Amino acid sequence: MDAASLITSARRRAGLTGRELARRAGTSATTLSAYEHGRVDPSVATLRRIIRACGFEPEIRLSKVVIDEQRTQQIEDLLEFTDRVGGRRSFYMVAPVWPQVTRR
Repeated sequence: MDAASLITSARRRAGLTGRELARRAGTSATTLSAYEHGRVDPSVATLRRIIRACGFEPEIRLSKVVIDEQRTQQIEDLLEFTDRVGGRRSFYMVAPVWPQVTRR
């Protein structure tokens, strides 16, 4: 979740208006609006202050990213294919074969 979504979600769950949250967090309503709309990213300290002003304690969790080598190769093949298509016309283009993808 990005900072904008996190701030908006916390504010709504706390039942606060933007102006009320801005006052509690010690910032302006304009700045808070910029954070909520993703125009500006708050620092970690500012984000923590805003979330606490909503009555929540921020928690950071780390999760391992699994790199799927086969999927990476498929994406590279697709990018290579789109480079070949570009603006050129060729009778010898071959599209990569994509396996059926099932959702878990």
